[in-house]
Amino acid sequence: MPKITGLDFAYASINFQSNLAISNSYLHQQVYPKIFREARTIMFDFMAKPTEVLLTIDEDGEVEEEHIEDSENIFLYDRMRETLIYMTHIDTNAMNQLI
Repeated sequence: MPKITGLDFAYASINFQSNLAISNSYLHQQVYPKIFREARTIMFDFMAKPTEVLLTIDEDGEVEEEHIEDSENIFLYDRMRETLIYMTHIDTNAMNQLI
């Protein structure tokens, strides 16, 4: 187990106090929720489509899956999905209201 010195404790205390000050700040309480609300709405309305799968039946009567590749659209979909997940973790109630 690492030894905790007085300097480490002081740094942790200052870091905690600064995080607490940031979470109670004007930006955190008033400005950021408005920005996040707009960003959520825009991303939700213009969400990229996921990978398309085309189901076909071959001459033997078996169902085959054909994945239509569009790497740019797939990349955009993945980034938008991850961003919406992070924004959901920040404010779950706001995302539930949007849906």
